Amino acid sequence: FARAGVSERVSVIVGDARLKIAKVSGPFDLIFQDGDKKLYEPLLDRLVALLRPGGLLITDNVLWDGEVVPGFASASRHDAADTRAIAEYNERVASHPELVTTIVPLRDGVSISVKRSG
Repeated sequence: FARAGVSERVSVIVGDARLKIAKVSGPFDLIFQDGDKKLYEPLLDRLVALLRPGGLLITDNVLWDGEVVPGFASASRHDAADTRAIAEYNERVASHPELVTTIVPLRDGVSISVKRSG
């Protein structure tokens, strides 16, 4: 970020999401979520609240080797609870009233959500 000249405007927060998210205040332009899959859905409303209108919520691993797509994956490679958690997150983020969301099939899948204005 220093080479790009934006280090004073960028905050990288690493740690237990449940603890870190309670201590930050927004608004943020971009939040990248990649952690405990079982926390994706429970943290969604808090993450949306931290975004500015027009801000981006990017979530990694939302296709989960295709396991969240019914009938697509032939053999499970992941924990079933994580797979269910990601499927539930995908449904919730897609129907969230404050977000417009798409999934980009890049590697293991990335969802990109934009917070609606107003």
